[in-house]
Amino acid sequence: MKCCYLNLSSSLVPNLVAGALQYFISGEKVRCSEVKEGLYIGQSKQMTVEVKEEMVAQFNGEVIHPVYSTASMVYHMEWVSRQLLIPYLEQDEEGMGAAVSVEHIAPSGVGTTIHLEATVIEVSKRELLTKVYVTNEHGRIGKGKVKQVVLPKEVIQEKVRIATK
Repeated sequence: MKCCYLNLSSSLVPNLVAGALQYFISGEKVRCSEVKEGLYIGQSKQMTVEVKEEMVAQFNGEVIHPVYSTASMVYHMEWVSRQLLIPYLEQDEEGMGAAVSVEHIAPSGVGTTIHLEATVIEVSKRELLTKVYVTNEHGRIGKGKVKQVVLPKEVIQEKVRIATK
């Protein structure tokens, strides 16, 4: 496992230099380690969820459609993708959602069973991209991609601190 120690400057913008992703934060040193070896393209994770009342399409407590919402689909897509990353994080690292694209193709009612499968399609030292398919007993109801970045926990804590000022 390779590690790098970087002198960092004032912004929180990633900078790709000579293949090493550097995260800059307030002039301090931050440890940047790679994701553990073993995460590979084609690796997949499955998850099954029963659609509950709280997962339906609603705004301000008003149910719009009594079917599995797009917001719930995104949540479950991120969750199944994150499960691929968790075993490969170092103790001082954390994954953070960076992008989600989703196509909600068909409805699924309360009480139906949803199956999600996330498959690694790109992996690098600091990023994981998965494609996710969502199905029920009638076929595909959704698909999309989830991108996660791996950051030192202290960088995430600083991002949260700045965001909550």
